[in-house]
Amino acid sequence: MSDKNKRPSMSDYGLNSFQGNAPEWSEQYQRQEKFVKALGEWEEREEQQRNAVQQGN
Repeated sequence: MSDKNKRPSMSDYGLNSFQGNAPEWSEQYQRQEKFVKALGEWEEREEQQRNAVQQGN
């Protein structure tokens, strides 16, 4: 994924649905973990950018 400003989507991680009860050892669970982590990092960057814009940087 080259576009860091693009919001991560489940399909980027080979997910077509989110299974809250996926077993930890499953590939589905591993992909969900990566997706959640990427989404969290994206949201953090977005917030930092918004704060920077508000401060006039």
